[in-house]
Amino acid sequence: MITNSTPTMSHLLLLAVTLLLSPAQAITHLRILPLGDSITWGAGSTNGSGYRAPLLTLLTSPNSSFTTSKPKITYIGSLTSGNLPPPNNANEGHIGALISQIGDYAKVLLSWNGTLEGDIVLLMAGTNDMFNANISPSEAPVRLGALIDEIVTAWPKAAVLVATLTPSALNTTQDKIEVFNGQVAGVVSKRAKAGNRTLVVSMSKVTVGMEVDVVHPDDVGYTIMAQAWYKGLLEAKSKGWIDGVASGAAFMGGAGWLMWFLVVSLVLLVGV
Repeated sequence: MITNSTPTMSHLLLLAVTLLLSPAQAITHLRILPLGDSITWGAGSTNGSGYRAPLLTLLTSPNSSFTTSKPKITYIGSLTSGNLPPPNNANEGHIGALISQIGDYAKVLLSWNGTLEGDIVLLMAGTNDMFNANISPSEAPVRLGALIDEIVTAWPKAAVLVATLTPSALNTTQDKIEVFNGQVAGVVSKRAKAGNRTLVVSMSKVTVGMEVDVVHPDDVGYTIMAQAWYKGLLEAKSKGWIDGVASGAAFMGGAGWLMWFLVVSLVLLVGV
């Protein structure tokens, strides 16, 4: 039997809610977690934002390949520093933190279920391990690997970009940094081969002499860091790793399903 095909109010209501919750209709929102130590925090930069300010400029410039696909780009984290307007002064850069301590701080963030599904972590960790005489710098790559494992286990769809360390003006520390940097690619590659969204970002263009003290980059160094991060983000984007958050689709992960169910139930009660 063929029924009347004229749309009723119930049909229209169901269609409207379905479109509202449809991923195809969603506006995407890219979130970036800067994770690390005082360099991530921005120590030594005149604006206090370190690489984060010039990176945001690159990401949001009219010529950026991220501008059209990601209308809103936001840094996240439990700390704030620098002159970027909120919320983009947010970060997770802990002054003086070792790799293991960054891991401890990250555990709080890792409890935010789904926070970075399809988004980005910018991880730079290990500088303080090179300075600390009480721990073994030779084991730092192992600690870095454990930290990456924490992140990818909690956020398997997040793109995790892992930076090599910027240099130090202290020769003995710089020697350790060079050894550590030579092992970062292997640590990250092992996770990538296991199917994780991890890649290395080389900070080799930041050179000795670009510091305000013995370790923190100056503004030129931070700008070069931003350019390196941006290049890494382009690579991650080319791999299809950067999905962002779909505002419409996000509702379907929680209360949206309940909303949809209620509407469908209402439609069935009213009659189609």
